Amino acid sequence: MSQQRDEIRVVVVEPSAIVGYGVVAALNAAADIVVVESVSDLSLLTPQAMERLDADVVVINPSLIERGDRSQLRTAHPALSGLPLVAMAYDTFDEEYLRRFDAVVGLGTHPSLLVQRIRESVHNSEPMGDEERGDELSAREKDILVAVAGGATNKEIAERLNISVHTVVTHRKNISRKLGIRTISGLTVYAIMNNLIEVGG
Repeated sequence: MSQQRDEIRVVVVEPSAIVGYGVVAALNAAADIVVVESVSDLSLLTPQAMERLDADVVVINPSLIERGDRSQLRTAHPALSGLPLVAMAYDTFDEEYLRRFDAVVGLGTHPSLLVQRIRESVHNSEPMGDEERGDELSAREKDILVAVAGGATNKEIAERLNISVHTVVTHRKNISRKLGIRTISGLTVYAIMNNLIEVGG
């Protein structure tokens, strides 16, 4: 769970064995990408498994997840919380639904473009979903903000929310970017002013 590492750790979720094999082979050919897991069903990815894998991004067939909004996706599938999602779409999907992913590639996409999209989704860390644009914090980010304001360490937050430390760090970066606040004291003041925490009398 290093803060800055050279490799990008990818989990692939694809029900078609032959498509999944091709995606894994294409990604493993890139010098800076390592596929740490490939599964055919999202239910196989538990938060504990994702903690162990310490992934940076998930490449997923969007047909495997419900068509709800991005925040519902994170709630329904906590193993994906905080990670960029790259949709591997080769069926017909509504454009608005696909905009909720960090990147979208098709079945005919050249492997180099898939690799580029993965790199961009990890390094940019800017979600594409409407509900996570601008300064609006997601429910999970608010949970983390409250924990930070309460003095919890990244490790304690990870254990409390059943996510990886890497995911906590990613959320904290996003919180600081959205709010323009870098210090714990500043985040604490924000949490108080926005009624996220109560100040004891």
